[in-house]
Amino acid sequence: MHEEAFVLENILIYTETLTLNQQRWLLQTFVGNKTISEIADMYQVTTAAVKSWRKSALLKLRKKTDFSW
Repeated sequence: MHEEAFVLENILIYTETLTLNQQRWLLQTFVGNKTISEIADMYQVTTAAVKSWRKSALLKLRKKTDFSW
């Protein structure tokens, strides 16, 4: 239980710049261990919509974690 809270807390740090749908994808994927199809069913959208959330979320996360020195 404590480990799960730690993981969730660390993931939430990265969600600040994400839209609600992007946050849904991130949390359901990495905390809920859900597939794209399961997430689509959960939010009653197409798998293409969830893939779009994923793509845009990953772009934002990559920019946020770019450690160019």
